[in-house]
Amino acid sequence: MREKLVSLITGASKGIGKAIAKRFLKRGLHVIGSYARDDEAADETRKEFFAFGEKFLLVRADFSAFAGIDIVETAVAAAGGRLHFLVSNVGITDRVDFQDTTPDNWERVIRTNLTIPFFLVQRAAKWIPDETGRIVFIGATMGLQPHSISYSYAASKAALHFLAKCLVKEFSPKGITVNVVAPGFVDTPMQSEKDPEHRKRIEHRIAVGRFARPDEVAAVVEGLLDHRYVTGQVIAVDGGYDCR
Repeated sequence: MREKLVSLITGASKGIGKAIAKRFLKRGLHVIGSYARDDEAADETRKEFFAFGEKFLLVRADFSAFAGIDIVETAVAAAGGRLHFLVSNVGITDRVDFQDTTPDNWERVIRTNLTIPFFLVQRAAKWIPDETGRIVFIGATMGLQPHSISYSYAASKAALHFLAKCLVKEFSPKGITVNVVAPGFVDTPMQSEKDPEHRKRIEHRIAVGRFARPDEVAAVVEGLLDHRYVTGQVIAVDGGYDCR
């Protein structure tokens, strides 16, 4: 009997996470997805993926708190206790000026974008099988290039990128790869709220002249499932941002 291949995608009810879930499901994988608070978006995603039946499970698990890890652990155990593919996609930002950054806001962003992803991987290590396991973090080009829109976000993503490289030392002896996919500006609901003139300024700095589609980022994540030799890499998916 063919082994059931299980994946966990945090933040899977919309945007990039949802696009990754769709690609994984079409590939025949079982997907456990999480979402934090938006029940309406979660219900819409469940309806959209209804045809995949029991292969798709979406659970409410807020990854700005450590309890989120406990919730998905229960879901993974119920799915058989093995997790072949882990995609840590959840991330938040805090768009405030330098002088307006507070310790509480800084800590919340660092906890959500860096600390909890680390402890999620620590917990998940016992579920991930040797040789076939893949770990992918969703980083950001703001973690590759200096930016002042959100100091906490940029710092957390830069640290996440380096964390992935450190984790290679832990997981490579087991044949498990660890990589980062770092999107630039992607057409998600959050980006659609930007002022049209601001979007034009951003597009002018992107070599291909437009924002990415979520599926274009998801395609890179899916590609990493097939590579046993690619590990410790931060793969920018930014359309050539700042190359124009």
